[in-house]
Amino acid sequence: MRLYYKCWYRLSYADSYLIWYSNDTDGVFVDPNGIVLSFRSIDAVRIFAEERGIAVENEEPILHNLDIVKRWLDKPKTSTVDCVEFLAAWNLFGDVAHSINDNTASVFLKNEKMGNKLYDKLFWGNNLPAMTPEGHSYIPLWTNVQIELIQEILTNGLNMFEKSILVYS
Repeated sequence: MRLYYKCWYRLSYADSYLIWYSNDTDGVFVDPNGIVLSFRSIDAVRIFAEERGIAVENEEPILHNLDIVKRWLDKPKTSTVDCVEFLAAWNLFGDVAHSINDNTASVFLKNEKMGNKLYDKLFWGNNLPAMTPEGHSYIPLWTNVQIELIQEILTNGLNMFEKSILVYS
């Protein structure tokens, strides 16, 4: 059974929302033309979903701050990699790429072997309590090559995301 949630993101200093779903595969709600619908308020999400019979869970959304990603992309440094925000953005971009059903949209993951290694470093850098022993933490060290690839992946993902969304209300 597919479950729907509000997905909150900030881009260009504006807060907006998507309808994100989870099932065997995660994704975001798209219109019949494959456009990702974006909403300016939670109320707009609620009204849209109710009109279409979509039951959106009553969970508070977590912010995906794409402005942090965008600022880093302008001046990438090994010392300023934000594992939490970058992993959240990477996951969101992957869900959007899957949802718009455009094989070219997943180009931001084009180097899968190296991409998977970078993804794993970001994941472990989140230091999730269930995965990190008490009193320990993992702080990844990044090479210049890895930073360039993260920059490429997130740039392509952000470009795909921006081209895929339409503010519905």
